Amino acid sequence: MADAWKKLIFISLSYAGYCFLGYGLTRDQFPLLLGTFILLFALLTTAKSFANGLKIKQIITIGVLFRLSLLLSSPELSDDFFRFVWDGRILLAGENPYLHLPAVLIGAPEITDIGLTQELYNGLNSKNYFTVYPPVSQLVYAIGAFLGGDSIAGSIFWMRFILLLAEIGVMMLMAKILVHLKRSARWILWYAWNPLVIVETVGNLHFEGLMLFFILLAIFLALKEKLVFSAIALGLGVSTKLIPLILVPFFFYHWGWKKWLAWAPLVGLTALITFLPFLSMELVEKFASSVDLYFQSFEFNASVYYLVREVGFAVMGYNIIQSAGPVLSLITGLGLLVLAFQPKFLRADFLSKIVVGLLIYYMMATTVHPWYMITVVGLGVLSRWFFPITWSLLIILSYSHYWGGGFQEHYWFIGIEYLLLILAMVFEKRIWQFMQMDVLTNENNELQVEQ
Repeated sequence: MADAWKKLIFISLSYAGYCFLGYGLTRDQFPLLLGTFILLFALLTTAKSFANGLKIKQIITIGVLFRLSLLLSSPELSDDFFRFVWDGRILLAGENPYLHLPAVLIGAPEITDIGLTQELYNGLNSKNYFTVYPPVSQLVYAIGAFLGGDSIAGSIFWMRFILLLAEIGVMMLMAKILVHLKRSARWILWYAWNPLVIVETVGNLHFEGLMLFFILLAIFLALKEKLVFSAIALGLGVSTKLIPLILVPFFFYHWGWKKWLAWAPLVGLTALITFLPFLSMELVEKFASSVDLYFQSFEFNASVYYLVREVGFAVMGYNIIQSAGPVLSLITGLGLLVLAFQPKFLRADFLSKIVVGLLIYYMMATTVHPWYMITVVGLGVLSRWFFPITWSLLIILSYSHYWGGGFQEHYWFIGIEYLLLILAMVFEKRIWQFMQMDVLTNENNELQVEQ
């Protein structure tokens, strides 16, 4: 009876917290935003008092319930959705979204016929950039535009519904993978009930959740030795967001040279096939220029790069991002290849190597948005690393940059974020022992019984 009351209180308070985040806050209200996230994470840590009595299906159901609380909300913490709707309406009209610059297109008299309104244009944060979102994401945008009609809110709802389905798939795949690895499937709790994951996927409409679904599907199929289907799944992940490209070398650790050399080209071929309806030299040029612009111009919540930038200011007297960004990317690429192809470098299973690879990538990146942690948390749960969960709380500090309206990075908060992250990695084992639930260390998986 006591556990039932604890569960009810946890669910009720958490649900209220998500409703407050979804319907009562904007990103310029940083103190309230941070306080609500801290409360939700604090509630999550209390779950160990009743989690022993939960089945896997119950954990997933509660996670879905939390996500449903945000189904009708407006994505107040991010304005990326305006570009999603914009691209979706262009594709729905039979045009190629990769070839049209919003700032140029808005002057054309025929654009109102396809729903590219001034209201939608005013919300764009990328008016002067060609879209960088791959075809699978574009397909979801078009579905949202079709089902949502002339309503931006309608398009948001249907895209959000698709992401909700993807999240359910993610949780189910995580449980199946953990069972296959003979680990406690209840570790999915740290993803299913993670406040950052819930808010940034279904709430803020970020497609890392859909991308993670394809990544986990590729991993699950690889563990089942389904080479072709695993490659197709990861190829679709690349065609959702490009990040899964950096995971390709790590599958060598699972497949070995012979199978990996057959598997990796299939990943690329799958991604290429999804681009075929849009393919042209103009597409290659504009898409490449947008990706290049990302590495040479965008800065947000970085760690190593900001230290390098300060050295650049001191030595050169100006921002060296145009040279530092590509150089750091090259160093990252070489580091990831060594990590992936040298078995003696970090002796660990390939899932753990992927998590460390993502850590290296984001520590060297010029831009680290909060929703980037969705993938790190999901794969961290599978490999049973705890620092990604810690980072999913710490990265909320980056929303301080919108405090009071406008945009101004607060470097003290960035410093605190990464300092505490480093400490979390140093004390990983102790934090894991402190935070773990008894049920999470029990290797007997009721999921097999439930199935």
